[in-house]
Amino acid sequence: MKRIMSPMLFLLANTPDVERNLKVLMSVLQATTDSVQNIKSGIDNIQATIMKMSNATAPIHPLWPNPTGQESGTDVKPEPAGPVESGTGPVIQMPTANPSSASS
Repeated sequence: MKRIMSPMLFLLANTPDVERNLKVLMSVLQATTDSVQNIKSGIDNIQATIMKMSNATAPIHPLWPNPTGQESGTDVKPEPAGPVESGTGPVIQMPTANPSSASS
């Protein structure tokens, strides 16, 4: 920032009406500073309002029921699976192909 301002101030000092040019520069910088501070405070106020609203309207219970059928605070303790013995598992039958429907 100093690298930019030093040559600009040097050029302003060597021009006629230095006081008027510095007053214009000072008013532009002051307006920019005020605008940035107002924008920052507005964003902070919006964030604070949103946080208050989200905390005030937070639901105690979830909107959708739990698909497992368990209460939200209970722990699920799965039972360990027993060893699979040959021939005791479920029987899966594949559908038979119907040749008459395949040619249609």
